Amino acid sequence: MSIRSKLNAAENSRAENGQNVVLQQKVTINVRGEMFETFEHTLSRFPRTLLGSQTKRNRFYNPIRREYYFDRDKAVFNSILFYYQSNGILSKPETVSYEIFSSELKFFQLDGFYEDSDEELDAQLAAAARRKATESLPCLRKFNRTRRNVWRFFDQPITPAERTYTKFSLILTVLSLVSLCLESLPELPKKPDQLHNQEGNSTMEAVDYDIVWSSVEVVFTIWFTVELILRSLCAPKIAQFVISFSFLVEITALSPLYVKIVVKNVTGQDASHVVPDQILRCLRLARLLKLKRYSVSIRLLFETIVDSREHMSFFVYFSEGEGESSQFTSIPATFWFTIITLSSVGYGDFVPTSAIGKLVGTFCCIGGTVAMFCFTPVLFTEFRKSWQRYYAEMLEIKAQRGEDAREDDQVHYRSQTVRLRCQDEVSQALLERANAVHG
Repeated sequence: MSIRSKLNAAENSRAENGQNVVLQQKVTINVRGEMFETFEHTLSRFPRTLLGSQTKRNRFYNPIRREYYFDRDKAVFNSILFYYQSNGILSKPETVSYEIFSSELKFFQLDGFYEDSDEELDAQLAAAARRKATESLPCLRKFNRTRRNVWRFFDQPITPAERTYTKFSLILTVLSLVSLCLESLPELPKKPDQLHNQEGNSTMEAVDYDIVWSSVEVVFTIWFTVELILRSLCAPKIAQFVISFSFLVEITALSPLYVKIVVKNVTGQDASHVVPDQILRCLRLARLLKLKRYSVSIRLLFETIVDSREHMSFFVYFSEGEGESSQFTSIPATFWFTIITLSSVGYGDFVPTSAIGKLVGTFCCIGGTVAMFCFTPVLFTEFRKSWQRYYAEMLEIKAQRGEDAREDDQVHYRSQTVRLRCQDEVSQALLERANAVHG
């Protein structure tokens, strides 16, 4: 073999080795904070797609983080990445609608779904360019940074100060619910009375609890209104936040005081003459749903079950009303009935008399029996999964904010996981026993 032939063979060998090195390179993809890793040769199996073409993919490359960032659906991207890894196998996640799934396929230009994807890419790139140009202004950049910090302060509490405020706001929320319960107690008069002392020569006026409860409601409403305004103005997507379930819950819970003010100014009468107190109290009861913002357990419980049976006693009181035949004189008085009914004891010392009250009591009885003996193991299993997913997301948020996941958090996560796994084994045993009995 001549020297020229040997040189050509050596150059071809180096080129092939270089190409193999490129194909073996890892590719890091960030999809809304969730990191994915794969190899270049895996993506190159479908070169016409967005991920398979380096030219198309480079428009989303972040050279500082050395990753590709896509603001797309994370659940669908799992299926899309598996499409490359499995060499063409594609399946739709059960939790994703066909419209979203089809939209994601078109965006990533999978075979047969890339007719309109170029326009979508151009639109997203244009939006990113406008956002970058806007953030380049010093005043707007500082304003946006302040908005992000305020939003994280309220909705992503990580630092000690943020957690302290979250606990304080939780206490205020609980106190507002407690005041709602105490307000219904007949032992606390709504109007002042004249009380005589022991000698009977003078009188003193009792506490006007109506003014007390009104003042408490005003304080809580003002506090939560200011908090809601700040969260609305600092939300990443204001329009999306305004139509969210959380915003609607807050507005519903805050509306009774403003309804009273409007009715008072328009008609000159007390709001109770126009809108029954029962309806206004039911609206304030919506604040119960707000607890899931502050407590991890309550938040995960709301993800697992729609209704919470511990709080159904409120509805017994509101459904029974304040009629003369009703045995439920206050919200705390209904706690006893609910607990006894849900636990299938049923002393019968308190019973609903109205049709709606009997309907709620029926659901309490059936729900307590079915939930305690059939669905508790299933609900606990789902709760454990939700709990693990939540703590994984919290560690991910810390990493995104440039904070190291503390070692004690990781130890707490592992210890809690072990404890829940042990309890889950007991729940599974109970579930198997129940299935054996019914089988």
